Amino acid sequence: MVHGSKYFESGGFDYSFYVGNGRGPNPGREDFDDHKATGGTFLVHVPNRNFFETLDVGVQWYRDKLNPLDRENIYGFETRMEKGSHGFLGEFAHANIGRKDGPRSFFREGFYLQPWYRLSPKVRLFYRYDKLNFDSRISHDNDGSLHTAGINVRPIPAVSLKLELHRSRSENQAISGFYGLAAGVAFFLQ
Repeated sequence: MVHGSKYFESGGFDYSFYVGNGRGPNPGREDFDDHKATGGTFLVHVPNRNFFETLDVGVQWYRDKLNPLDRENIYGFETRMEKGSHGFLGEFAHANIGRKDGPRSFFREGFYLQPWYRLSPKVRLFYRYDKLNFDSRISHDNDGSLHTAGINVRPIPAVSLKLELHRSRSENQAISGFYGLAAGVAFFLQ
């Protein structure tokens, strides 16, 4: 992997590029075949004359040779904006598998949109909408969406507490949606 950052007086960018074992039974420890996966990220911290405190736009990609004929391609886009007590995160990803120079046999894509509001320096409220299109060419029973409302509290800088209420809905009418509650604690170590 090669990665780094470059910052200017206003703006900058972060990048990473990597080559590694592709899919297999244990890609982290064993080279299953001679197929290599490649990928990377590129994130731009957009200069905006201080209109936003943060304005980031990024792209990610991943490419893998699954066998002599099939290729897997994944790409995505992300953004992060902050101004005053308001913020927004969003991401979109698309995956497809198909012949090197032929038609694709598999498509999947999804996105999330997450606006947030800072009540105080230690408390944020957020809402997130997630959408999965299991096969972007057709309506599919595994398509679904998730609505999440939550609160994030940082009583001290090294501790983050999160409480979320979820509402899930499937496109498959035979599968009923559900409500869920999740809580989490994160400790930031230095």
